[in-house]
Parts: sequence; C-alpha cells; structure tokens
Amino acid sequence: MSTAPYPRVAISPWVIDPAATWVTPKQFAILYRRSERRIQQMLRNGDILAFGVATYQDANGRWWLRLPQQ
Repeated sequence: MSTAPYPRVAISPWVIDPAATWVTPKQFAILYRRSERRIQQMLRNGDILAFGVATYQDANGRWWLRLPQQ
C-alpha cells in the first residue's frame, strides 16, 4: 500500500468568494488607466500588494486581480 500524498489542487478564489470580482491584468489596466505592461511589472515585483489589491496566479501562470469592493 502506497502512502503517497494526494495531489494538491488550488481552489480558485472566485469559488471561495463568489461576491468578489476578479479581472485580468489587461482589464485592470483599462479600469485604472495604466498600461498593461505596468500592471504586469507591478505583479512580478509584488508592488501591487502595497495598494491592497488581492492577486491570484492560476496553474497556467495567468494573473487575476480582485477589484476593490465599493
């Protein structure tokens, strides 16, 4: 009998909190009047977290940003 651990599967944040709105970096850039390149740079550096924006990177490497609640 093998005691290998079960594979870990991340649960997408929009499944956990369906009331939140998650967008791509391109959509976020349009909404906040910044370039998509700048948003991607902020994601790589972690600078976007200083503004209190929640981020998520899925298994395929795509970034998602949660829009702040109004």
